[in-house]
Amino acid sequence: MLSDADIVANLLVLSDEHDEPLSGVLREAATRLDRRWIPVVERLPDSAGSFLVCTRDGVAEALFLVDRMDVYWTVPDYGDVAPTHWMPLPEPPKDGNA
Repeated sequence: MLSDADIVANLLVLSDEHDEPLSGVLREAATRLDRRWIPVVERLPDSAGSFLVCTRDGVAEALFLVDRMDVYWTVPDYGDVAPTHWMPLPEPPKDGNA
């Protein structure tokens, strides 16, 4: 079964490139879906990187690492963690005052 994010991504690909209003709505929907907590049992990130994770101990920034035989999460200074949910990090501020 496809996730909501996969459905929106497929619709965006299938939408007529000349239909700017529809493409804009679908892009906004995809952005909003990416900002939700994603259960690890639903899916994992597509590639290694930094993400926000929710564990039984709270919320932290974690690294998602991909090895030849395995994938795992680690929080710098704390080691391996077992997150229940994850989400992409937010975009930095656009005003340049970060």
